[in-house]
Amino acid sequence: LILPGLVLRVGLGYGFRVRVTVPDRSPTRSTNAFFLELGYDSSNTNAVSWGTSASPRLQAGMIAAPPLRVIYDVSIYSLSNAAWAANNIIEFRFRTVSTMHASDGLMITGDKYTRLTVLKCFPTSVPGMTPWPEDYHCRSFTAPQEGTPIVILSATVTDIPPGYYGIRFPLAINP
Repeated sequence: LILPGLVLRVGLGYGFRVRVTVPDRSPTRSTNAFFLELGYDSSNTNAVSWGTSASPRLQAGMIAAPPLRVIYDVSIYSLSNAAWAANNIIEFRFRTVSTMHASDGLMITGDKYTRLTVLKCFPTSVPGMTPWPEDYHCRSFTAPQEGTPIVILSATVTDIPPGYYGIRFPLAINP
């Protein structure tokens, strides 16, 4: 954002709006923050480096970015991979970074390799992991054309805080 000829007055507040692209994941090799530098001119080849009176940056600031609402560190465990195994147990383990409020939730969808898998509501919490709240909504069905499983889990009254969760579907059926 370059604003040539801009004059800023002491004691007044200023602001601007700019579009940003939100990445799919929080950065792991850089700072998760927004930076604003005032008075920087990259074309000034005579500028001196940081820490001198003739620094190319007159003012700079940083604001930490909020964590992205993502699910990460996901794993799936199955008691049996045998075809048509009845009374199977399938577990999904994952980490969340933000609180899920009423009507927020997650959707688990299968792919072509999970066609005809049956996951029935209501899953239970895996012992030793952050417990899933008792008052949640669960909807389980099969996608009509693809035949893949879909499970929607959402918060109702109790917020679901960030944590490392494990949800267990007993009596699951493998395709």
